[in-house]
Amino acid sequence: MTASEYFDLYCQQYKDDPRKDSLLVSAEERLNKCYYGKNYNLAVGLLACHDITLIETRPYGETGAIGSKKEGDLSIGYSNSTITADSKPYLSQTIYGIQLLGLRRSRLSMRVTGRTFIC
Repeated sequence: MTASEYFDLYCQQYKDDPRKDSLLVSAEERLNKCYYGKNYNLAVGLLACHDITLIETRPYGETGAIGSKKEGDLSIGYSNSTITADSKPYLSQTIYGIQLLGLRRSRLSMRVTGRTFIC
């Protein structure tokens, strides 16, 4: 499957979004094809899904876990954590990021067991 097809599969609500192609290109630029191997397109699709979900749910760039919610007069508070684009907390903010972390862990275990990557 292509990265776009994975995006459509996992993020069906955004499959016709005009930002989709740009987000896929951005994800491609941030991931290493050699590292993910045959799962590269899946990783790209998941990262693009992660990005669009954050854009839609946190339009002002808020980061961190939701620490509090209020229903009357709607209020959402975020925890005070420092999050960088390459950290586990950053990817842990969406289900798509968590799935990408799982792919990373599976690739890491391959390195520990002595397999080598050939690109």
